[in-house]
Amino acid sequence: MQVRLPPSVISQIESHLRPEFQPVFALSSILQHQQPQRSPQPRSSAHESKSPSRSFTGGYGLQPFSESQPTSLSPSYLFRTSPTSHLSTAHQHLSSQPFNPASSTSLLSRQVTYSKLISAFVDHPKGLEAIISLVDRSLSETVPISIPTLTSILKCSLSTEDVTSRISVINKVLPILPERLDIPLLDVLLRAVIRDINPEVGVIEKMINDCLSLEFSQGTDTGIGKLEKDRWPLEIWDLPFTSHFQRSDTKQSLELLAEFRQIVLQKLSSTPSSSSSIITTAEMLDEKDRMAICKVYTTVLNTWRRSNEIYKIQSTFPKNLAMDLTNLMGEGYKPSMGFLNSWMKAERQTGDMNASRRVWDLIESKVLEDELPNNDSWIALFQLYSTPDKPSSVKTLPPLKTSIKRLFNQVKQYPKSTLINALTINTILKSTLSSDLPLSLYVLRQMGKWGILPDRKTVDLVSSEMMKMILRLPLSDQIILGIDTSMLRNDLSSMRSKRTRMGLKLFEWDLITEAIHNIRRRAKSQNPTGKETEVIWLPLSMPIGRIRQDSTSNLNENDQMVITSISTSEENLEKRSLPEKVLDPLMILLERLIILLNGKSSSIAADTDKSGKMEVDDEEILKKMMGKIHAEMRLKR
Repeated sequence: MQVRLPPSVISQIESHLRPEFQPVFALSSILQHQQPQRSPQPRSSAHESKSPSRSFTGGYGLQPFSESQPTSLSPSYLFRTSPTSHLSTAHQHLSSQPFNPASSTSLLSRQVTYSKLISAFVDHPKGLEAIISLVDRSLSETVPISIPTLTSILKCSLSTEDVTSRISVINKVLPILPERLDIPLLDVLLRAVIRDINPEVGVIEKMINDCLSLEFSQGTDTGIGKLEKDRWPLEIWDLPFTSHFQRSDTKQSLELLAEFRQIVLQKLSSTPSSSSSIITTAEMLDEKDRMAICKVYTTVLNTWRRSNEIYKIQSTFPKNLAMDLTNLMGEGYKPSMGFLNSWMKAERQTGDMNASRRVWDLIESKVLEDELPNNDSWIALFQLYSTPDKPSSVKTLPPLKTSIKRLFNQVKQYPKSTLINALTINTILKSTLSSDLPLSLYVLRQMGKWGILPDRKTVDLVSSEMMKMILRLPLSDQIILGIDTSMLRNDLSSMRSKRTRMGLKLFEWDLITEAIHNIRRRAKSQNPTGKETEVIWLPLSMPIGRIRQDSTSNLNENDQMVITSISTSEENLEKRSLPEKVLDPLMILLERLIILLNGKSSSIAADTDKSGKMEVDDEEILKKMMGKIHAEMRLKR
């Protein structure tokens, strides 16, 4: 189904954009300018698939062609075989390909090329910047972006935490939106509006009503009027619920749910049935509507989870909401994976770990239906292992190593699916760092194997948990690990000794920062470049104001205060991010800690081996321990 996008909706979106961003060229004015010149066209889909693009400005419009057109381009192969960055490779490929804007065939081929290149960056951690660059180029070449690709771009923007980038995407997409949108594109566009503009729920409902009313009023003389909610497609209903979620308004969300439930029942009562036997709601609805209903219930549950005003311990709300969904859909119906993931997390908030485990059993039972646990499912499971004050609940769960092994085996079986990312790794590490350091090292090594880039929280999590262990060791062992406690003399009587980040005092962050910096400096001495190794201060995710230090790392109390976790312009020229630069030396420190705790070796002292390499005995200790972990992970059971 497609809907019309009236100028009023674009104007409402533009009027809510933050004033510090550059205004976009209003689609409403474009439509008004083009309206007298537009010739009537048949509305048949066959004609639309062959017609030239509808011009909005300068001959630019959105081609209604399918993305399944044949092309030999393989972005993954292109990126693997090029020595330059992925974005540079994409632009070089576009420059090397012949393009004739006057030819519809050439234009279509170019559109497919842009779609494939943009899609290759959608799941990349830094993909949004590349996508914006490619969209800018397509605009300059007046090559239309297809509707599925526009939808993917907006979905990608929703996943980033950078509000400036998200608003930039909305600004770029607005002028090139087609007059007719399919429901998925309208849905993701309004989700972007809800997240960054957060208008009143009534504004969102009016936007939906305006879009749907314009489409339903075609062929009539009534113009745009109010379209009752009972005529809305079920798949659009999650938008007002998402608006309530953004405001953590559980009360209004439940009131709207009661209205939605009645509309679903009315829809069912008016649906003719050709069968004389009793059939359930789920059997009467198509897959799209079933997923829409589950999505609404999932958003309601997420709203409850998000609210800070509701006391959740021992609450039966998650269970009651799940029962209500089951009663609506019919006995025997299994909720969607999205609802089960949210339900599992909600039961953890209530403190009922047994209920969470039962929900995980439901998730596992869906494997029989060829639906495997997704990334969010695994995150919900590993959160149970690290639940504070609930050590007994872990006994009801599968062994931690077993769950990790199952996850990595699933990744091997389905390498193209996005099963793990930095958030998944961080959730696993919260469980392993306090109980099994060799297993933590194994998990960190898997990041490189699967091409997962660490984020700032990964580095800070490993650093803080390791430092807590190191501080419990005897002073002699701390010195062996390269922790210079002489720095304490400047901080014990200061306010910095009382402030904490992630459980560490600020001077303790200084200690592990210096230890990691020394490892980096020794590693660089093996391959000197003539440049001084810049100190990367921890924590990365929670910057701390420090007094700038000179190259000898001695404090200079007369220097100005700076936020030292921000990279310098010289580091910006390097390809690796700050977390990537810190992770390798951090893993070396973790290796040394594992050896010290298990072998009590003194040969890993920083002053003993200036190259930073481990002695043979130390390597054998580590190899033996990691070999045991690898053997356990390879077992079939």
